[in-house]
Amino acid sequence: MPALIVFLVSYVLAIQTQISCNSTKYYYNTAIMDCDTCGDNKIASSDWLSCECAPGTYKDPTTNELPMFSCIACSPGAPSSDGYACQTCPNGIDQSTKDCYCSSASYEVVEEFNKDGTYLTEKTCQACSSLNYYPGPGSHSCEQCPYLDIMERDPSTYKCVCISDYTSSAGTCVKNSEVADLLTQFPLESARSVIYNYVETNKGVSQVTIAASDTFNYFYLKSLRDCNNTRSIEACQNLANLCVLQLYNEQSTVCQLYEYIEGKRKTATPSSESASDPGLKEDMAWIYYGNPADDVLDSDIVNMKVTFDSGDTDKINKLQFKLAKFMLNGTFVEYIDLTDQLILCPHSDDDTKNWKTFGTNEVYDCDLDLTPYITYSETVFYDPYLLDQDGSLIDVPVLIDNFIDTNGDKPNKGSDKSSWRLVRRFFIYDNVSGKVGTNAYIYGNDTTVLTYPKSIKLRVTLRTDADSKIYVPLLLIKYRTRLVNYIEQEDKSSHLTFISEYTMNTSGFWKVALAIFIVTNFVLILIWLLKLYIWKKNNPAIISRDGYTMKMISAGAWTFFGVWAFTMFWYLFVFTAYWFIFYKMQYHVYVLIPPQNSYPDDYVAFQVVFGLTVSFQILWVLNIIMTQAKVDFLFIDWETPGRILRPGADQIKAIIGEVRGDPPRPEYYKVSVSAWRTLFVSNELNEIQASRYINIEFTLIFTLLFLSGIGWEELGSAQPNLHTDEGSYTKSPMNMVLRFFIDSFLILVIGYTQFIIRKIISTWVPTQLHNFVDLCAITNISVFILDDALHGYYIHGCSPIGIADITLDELLKGLGKEESGTAMKRGLVPDDPTQLQTFEIYIPWRVRETYNTMTSNATDSDANSYAAAQKLNQASKLWLNRQTTTEPLTQEAMDDIRNQLNNKFKTYITDVIRNNKSQVLEKTPVQRFLSMPPTDMASFVGMPFFYRDIAMGFENIFFMGREFSLLLLDILIFDLIDIAAQNIYIAALVTYVFSKIVVWFRQDLGERNLSRKTLVDRRFLI
Repeated sequence: MPALIVFLVSYVLAIQTQISCNSTKYYYNTAIMDCDTCGDNKIASSDWLSCECAPGTYKDPTTNELPMFSCIACSPGAPSSDGYACQTCPNGIDQSTKDCYCSSASYEVVEEFNKDGTYLTEKTCQACSSLNYYPGPGSHSCEQCPYLDIMERDPSTYKCVCISDYTSSAGTCVKNSEVADLLTQFPLESARSVIYNYVETNKGVSQVTIAASDTFNYFYLKSLRDCNNTRSIEACQNLANLCVLQLYNEQSTVCQLYEYIEGKRKTATPSSESASDPGLKEDMAWIYYGNPADDVLDSDIVNMKVTFDSGDTDKINKLQFKLAKFMLNGTFVEYIDLTDQLILCPHSDDDTKNWKTFGTNEVYDCDLDLTPYITYSETVFYDPYLLDQDGSLIDVPVLIDNFIDTNGDKPNKGSDKSSWRLVRRFFIYDNVSGKVGTNAYIYGNDTTVLTYPKSIKLRVTLRTDADSKIYVPLLLIKYRTRLVNYIEQEDKSSHLTFISEYTMNTSGFWKVALAIFIVTNFVLILIWLLKLYIWKKNNPAIISRDGYTMKMISAGAWTFFGVWAFTMFWYLFVFTAYWFIFYKMQYHVYVLIPPQNSYPDDYVAFQVVFGLTVSFQILWVLNIIMTQAKVDFLFIDWETPGRILRPGADQIKAIIGEVRGDPPRPEYYKVSVSAWRTLFVSNELNEIQASRYINIEFTLIFTLLFLSGIGWEELGSAQPNLHTDEGSYTKSPMNMVLRFFIDSFLILVIGYTQFIIRKIISTWVPTQLHNFVDLCAITNISVFILDDALHGYYIHGCSPIGIADITLDELLKGLGKEESGTAMKRGLVPDDPTQLQTFEIYIPWRVRETYNTMTSNATDSDANSYAAAQKLNQASKLWLNRQTTTEPLTQEAMDDIRNQLNNKFKTYITDVIRNNKSQVLEKTPVQRFLSMPPTDMASFVGMPFFYRDIAMGFENIFFMGREFSLLLLDILIFDLIDIAAQNIYIAALVTYVFSKIVVWFRQDLGERNLSRKTLVDRRFLI
């Protein structure tokens, strides 16, 4: 990290000086971070960070040791080469060198010092013995060519060049005959042709070829000769590095040459067993593994035991890695610690330690400016090692995603590690292979191509056959290349990623999970068949002979959706709970959860089952809504008809006649009951149709409080601990399995806490259902409910005071009598101490047939006047006075139907009351659990069976009775959005909106159904 900061600062400074200090009279003053003047007789230094004396001047002797020295003119002589003295010239000034003139024809150099190191008063000319010792005009000493036997100076440039039959390479000369044979097979022309197969452009990834890389041209011949002929290890390392720059492309000439020479060498026998590999050869760089990848990665050579406990001194909590550092020319530099070399994104000092903590999965990604790497220091190469507990170094294999084999295939692209080709060496960036032009490498010209790691991943795999031990780690790198012009002119940044990944082989777990999945599905199929059997018992074919098979198939499908979604949710919940408990709460190393990005196949099964569970639960809730919207309701009014004023009658005349004592006149009065009680009961029933015990707003607010406020969202990260500190693992990726569990667990607990509290409080504070049952009793109206063909519920609403169309004062007095125990009991069965008003019922199919016959005219003819008015675009608000539209049935006809139903079902209920000992029963636990009918419903005749329903099971026809199905839908929607969007706030918003849509849909359909079945105009349902 510090090195990177220094580099970036230096780069910025260099850029700033080149842009701002465009005159040599100025230098970049780092004290003020701006350009500043050098002063008289001074110019900027070559790095622009200081000043030096201008040509023809030298440092004033009085200030030459001071930082702010001054420069004075040296005339008629010339300044010394170090700028500290002014010396006369015997032959005048050479204007081309600004120094004393000496004859180049005589190979003369300028002498400035005495033998004791003091300055000469007058410079002299000293002739070199021959051209090979003469560096050229302006030189101050004779210098011989490095290899006089094979090099000579060019008389025009005075540079040392190779003699005939030799070729220059890496600062020396290579005899042509020594490399002729190998060059025939591995020619220089093809070796210096560098192919970049993964070049990023604005049109995608393409291939670019540099015909003549000066870097390869510079090193190739020497490394070929010395590695092959003299077995120079440094030369072989250099050749290996050239192959690494080609990303181990076995079709490239340098890699083919390396493998050719390697093939002739004997396999080395290292002292360390951990380094034993057929690819390790005598006097040869080791860059290719000879053993198959699966043998390398599954070896048990790592002796250390790992732990999550940093205080455990017997085991390793923080892994340590070493890097063997090599320069491009093959020079081994040193072993260095692996700290932040792989993290190119901005990071903290703690980040360099965190990712090496065992089990800590972290992701560092960013959009990084690539420009500095173009001119950064020369490419270096690394061989990674793991430091074992006993201090030995274990080689860490490298998997280059870009690897191309001799056939042009890319074996490292797949997930089958048996076909992988592992290597030993890597680089962080390549800014040398793309240098083109004569002597571009020697002169340090900028590269034309930059190769960099698009993604780096260090994978550590836990062994399943040994306690707390690991396999050899694996470093995975995917390189990308960009042309420098593209970086500078179009897109200078690239998205880079470094991932630390701790995982294990989960094949054993998936076998167990699959077995449990199969058993679970077998069990749920048995449950489904049982439910289908019970449905068939409750819905015999005699009820609906036409289309019965399709109805049964439809019922079976809907039931299967519900059973499968319910069962699979708990399967997923237990499955994810296993990972959460054993991964997040483990002390000793037991399991590691596979990272999502690297092992997507491990999550396919979860995603498929989860997706189907969500889909089936949505369908199941839709079925609940459609089923509840088809429930039959019948209001049975026990009120005795009384004399009431006819609608439209002259109220004043009727009152005058009543005051005079005249007998009631038929044109003013009729015998009937009030409609307000029916409307009141209808509205109360309508209000509770979509009501729930669980408040969605409360649930989501507290879910967000725990996830975001308390920080439990961090429990969904792929870290083997329960840390929830804010920002403690901001680099840790979230895991969908852990996220599913923590989201589901929270909503389940919060939801069912509300449900349980509501149930407990209902002991003292009545629920809406209790209030509705009380209302039925006060209004003297019973409710007959059929949620299935022959099954339903009955709410006995017989008033204890015997009448409901009374004044408020009479009502209060009647309630007072009931409280004092002097009124009738509310219950259906006389002298029932529980005064139970709610019952589960089974009716004979003849009763159902009677009901269907009597209601078919009203429901099928669209008797609802409001619905008819809507079709004529005449719907209006209730209080508007308008002419009623023409209806298929008159209001009188509907009243007749209602009265007929009332009288008929009053008879059934009266018969049950008379025969309560045989017809009012208690369900056995088995019957209650399985919802089994009391007899064969196809042959069931006689009176209905009434089962005592203390638990108010009729809530099943409302949302309150299907609370878990609705809560499960909320959970699954929240989980789905949270996993997909990785945002709990979006998940909460979508869940809330979806829940409200479901409630609205249920309320709308239920209101329509209630209006149609009770023959109450929908306009009265407010």
